[in-house]
Amino acid sequence: LSTRDSVESRLKLPMTIFAIVFAPFGFLVTETLIGEQSVPRFYWIFFIPACVCLFASICFFFRAWYGDTYKILPVPNTLEQHFETIKSNCEAAETEDEKGQALQWTSKQSNAYLLNAFKEIASHNIMNNQRKARNINFSSTAIILSFVFISLAYIPYYYAVSATLAIEENIDANT
Repeated sequence: LSTRDSVESRLKLPMTIFAIVFAPFGFLVTETLIGEQSVPRFYWIFFIPACVCLFASICFFFRAWYGDTYKILPVPNTLEQHFETIKSNCEAAETEDEKGQALQWTSKQSNAYLLNAFKEIASHNIMNNQRKARNINFSSTAIILSFVFISLAYIPYYYAVSATLAIEENIDANT
């Protein structure tokens, strides 16, 4: 359970990182795709990989968040019913020479059932935690790459805006 809590708490971190990355991404989309600002082709070399990495990060995040479900041990009523079934089967298999052995057999079989159920459920949950942790790592790596690419896309955008402002100032100075 502590590992599950650790994985669940790690799922909350990318939400903050997404908010940080979406701000510059949204600004550049608004300025270049929706707005009138023209940018050099060099800008798209960084902007398109940033979009791909952002999309990959979101996909990995959702796979980690909504991927697999955890199994839990059976509830006491189910365990009691299973114990009664084992007990009745052991009593039915008991012969005259083995009188009194049914309770020992029942105890042995019930313990074996609980141990096997615990092993199966724990193995399943460990595999879930490993898949979730791997997807969180992939998501974090992709969002970091997206942030790097979006930051690099600001360089040609900045020079395009600076050039546009310089041209406008020259036009205003000449008139």
